[in-house]
Amino acid sequence: MITEKEVSSSLEAFGRVQDAMGSVIVGHRATVRAVLVGLLCRGNVLLEGVPGLGKKLLVRALGSTLGLQF
Repeated sequence: MITEKEVSSSLEAFGRVQDAMGSVIVGHRATVRAVLVGLLCRGNVLLEGVPGLGKKLLVRALGSTLGLQF
């Protein structure tokens, strides 16, 4: 069973990652949140859009924030 402390700790960590991403990806908080939720659910996220919207920047920032390789 998951305790309240574990849930609180997870939400705090999620918030810290979201805030760190928000300092790089400004004005797209919902997109950052959706990408993080997709990652945590072990799902796939399709980022579509015209060139220059920052899709690659978002992925690089996520990798950097979590200490992953791109």
